[in-house]
Amino acid sequence: MNSVNVLSGKKFKAIIESVRQRLQYVISKRYLQHIKLALNTVGGNTTMSEFTFDFDMKDGSKIYWHEIIHRSREDGKVTAEQYFNS
Repeated sequence: MNSVNVLSGKKFKAIIESVRQRLQYVISKRYLQHIKLALNTVGGNTTMSEFTFDFDMKDGSKIYWHEIIHRSREDGKVTAEQYFNS
């Protein structure tokens, strides 16, 4: 599978919006300091994105969250999506 580290601006914004929506509750309990998109790969009908998040908790502690999102597409639409967190 060939990989390309570029997504169109529209697709990138959709990915960021998806992540933002899923983290809405989490952010209410924490202060989000930084989101980094480490990698995007596109190959055939599969895309993968790797993110890191840096949170300052309201109790003063810090959390570093690592997430990988795997998507399968058909006719340009997402047909399956998996999230891997650590």
